Amino acid sequence: MEMPGSKHIDNSIYSGSMRGLSGKTAILFDELERRFIYGTYKFGEIIPTANIAKEFDVSRATLTMALNHLRFEGYIEIVPQVGSRVVTPSDRQVHDYFIMFSLIEHQMARFAAERRTPESLRDIEDICQRITAMSERIVVPNYEFIDLIDLYHMAIRRAADSVMEVQRASGYFRFAAFFLMNGKTINFSDVVRHSNRNRPFVTKYIAEGNVELAGEAMKKYILTGAPLDQTNARVG
Repeated sequence: MEMPGSKHIDNSIYSGSMRGLSGKTAILFDELERRFIYGTYKFGEIIPTANIAKEFDVSRATLTMALNHLRFEGYIEIVPQVGSRVVTPSDRQVHDYFIMFSLIEHQMARFAAERRTPESLRDIEDICQRITAMSERIVVPNYEFIDLIDLYHMAIRRAADSVMEVQRASGYFRFAAFFLMNGKTINFSDVVRHSNRNRPFVTKYIAEGNVELAGEAMKKYILTGAPLDQTNARVG
């Protein structure tokens, strides 16, 4: 049950099973979440639930469970007499989300700098290099690019070695990507350029075990790529 044309790097990165789902419900949740992130369903659009149930050959109960969890995650709202609709966040809500996201990732980077292992560090460094290489040879964003950045954040979270908090934060990057891909017009060339410049600093400070600078570099990395009017993040 995978989107046509999908070729994901690691289906387990943010799978529905990490959100407490199982079976067809988890699989359906995964695919619908990807459609929100990749812009298949835009802000304010009504979800074609009957078509989805037929496409994935799932019962109404399974579809309802997946939709309820998507509502809990913040992707959709249930409108009486209308159905399920993709949310339309205000500029302020998007702004506040990215501020909170940057603070969570700031702490994850600090944990990673403190608790990294040679193996986890190799993963972070390898993915960092792969992201830069991919951005230089293809038109971005696309699903492979988003998944690879997703993998970078997960590598840092794994290096942070805080299982409970990683599970709690498992959907934060996906929701940030949802805002970026469906929100106001963004010059992704600028976003990618700024990110490619800042991401190596995150990797460098984690490798050096510099807790303070790893956290500050992560905040700057996120906020320079976020749809914010102003960013005050600095790397010390």
